[in-house]
Amino acid sequence: MSRQATVILALLFAGASLGLYQIKYKIQSLKQDLAGIQDEVWIEQDSVHVLEAEWAYLNRPQRLAQLSDKYLSFLRPVSPSQIVSFDALPLRADREGRSPEIQR
Repeated sequence: MSRQATVILALLFAGASLGLYQIKYKIQSLKQDLAGIQDEVWIEQDSVHVLEAEWAYLNRPQRLAQLSDKYLSFLRPVSPSQIVSFDALPLRADREGRSPEIQR
């Protein structure tokens, strides 16, 4: 009976050793994956900080005022004569020179 118990215990010990070996290397692999992901997160956070700094630089009020003066100088406030009621707008058929038929 002790011989069978010894064999069973040896098999259990071998199985436990193999399981621990596999778990150890799986954990190491997961730690390497985690380290890689943490590095990627750090790189992305750094990129976000750079983009936020660029956004803040590009949205300075002085710069935007210069650009609006340069590129939007032709825009003027809307005059009251430019505002009309909806009824004053021509129908599509009138604009295209057709009779006002139902288009399908």
